[in-house]
Amino acid sequence: MTTRENFYELYISAEEEVTTIISRVHAVKERYVVLIIPKNALLLQSTINLRLLSKESKKYQKEIVIVTQDEFGLRLAERLGIYTETLTTWQKEMSGSDEINEESFQIEKNDTKQRKEIISNNKKNIGSNEYY
Repeated sequence: MTTRENFYELYISAEEEVTTIISRVHAVKERYVVLIIPKNALLLQSTINLRLLSKESKKYQKEIVIVTQDEFGLRLAERLGIYTETLTTWQKEMSGSDEINEESFQIEKNDTKQRKEIISNNKKNIGSNEYY
C-alpha cells in the first residue's frame, strides 16, 4: 500500500513546456507523481509531448498520473498508456481515503484494450459505411 506521503502532486500551468515539466518530475523524490493539468494546456495538445514525458518519467523510474478535465488530453494520454483520472474523480478519491493502492497506478494490457474499445465504440460514425 502507498500512503499519501509516497506521492507528489505537481500543478502544471497551461503554458508550461514539456521540458520544464520533465525537469520538475525528475526533481521530485517520490516515485508517484500526479500531474494536475488545466484544460487546453500545451502538454495535452500533442502526442509528442506526452510520449516524451512518458519516456523520460520511465527513465527516472517515476510513475505519472495525469489529472485533468481536458477530455481530449485524457483520451490522448490513455492511448499512450499513461494512467489518467478526471479532476473530480481524483478529488473524490483523495477526500475519501488516506491510502492509495499501488496497483491503481499500473495499467494492465487488458485494461488498456478495454479503454480503447470503449473509446472506439463511443465514436460517432460520420461519413459512409464503407469508410468504417
